[in-house]
Amino acid sequence: RGRPGKNVFGYFRLDGSSGDHLITKERCVLGRHSDSVKDADINVSKHSACSRTHAVIEWQPSLQAWTICPLKKNSIYINGSRSEYVLLFC
Repeated sequence: RGRPGKNVFGYFRLDGSSGDHLITKERCVLGRHSDSVKDADINVSKHSACSRTHAVIEWQPSLQAWTICPLKKNSIYINGSRSEYVLLFC
C-alpha cells in the first residue's frame, strides 16, 4: 500500500487497454459503462463483450492477496490468457 501521488491514496494501479485505474477500495466491480448506466466502479472497456458488471477485484485478508473473479458467465483475461480466478500477491 503506497501513495501513488500527492493527496491520492490507493492500494495499487490496474493497467488496462482502457487506461490506468487506481484501486482505492477493498472491493471494486470492473465492467463497462453505458451512456445511462454506470454499475461498475471501474470502466475497463467500451466493447460489448465486456458486461456492465464483468468481474470483481477484492482483498482477501485470510489469503493476504487480491482476487479477481468473473461475475455471471463472464471470462477474464490476464496478459492474454483466459482465467477463471486470479490471485494477486502484492
